[in-house]
Amino acid sequence: MNDYIELLALSYFRKKQNNYEIHELMQILGFGQQQIDELIQKLITKNFIEYNMNLLQVTEKGLNYLLTLNCNNCDLNEDSYELFKLDKENVLSISNPYVPEKFLKKI
Repeated sequence: MNDYIELLALSYFRKKQNNYEIHELMQILGFGQQQIDELIQKLITKNFIEYNMNLLQVTEKGLNYLLTLNCNNCDLNEDSYELFKLDKENVLSISNPYVPEKFLKKI
């Protein structure tokens, strides 16, 4: 699963180039600030991305990694990701167990 997340992040940086937004990547991956920081550090350590004039860019090694996994044409279309907000009025309480409809209790 971690490889998949790395591929998504690399594809995002490749597609957006200098117009990336860390907050947008956080929303796509469902990550918090600490998680995204760790992911970026891991990608830098693997030499898949690097800082160039204070901007992150995919390195030649990162592009080759995408090519070897046949993800060079992967397209992250933000419209395909549906971000939704929870309706606080209809959220179930954590103290009450969820029972699916037509659930039969074994007696």
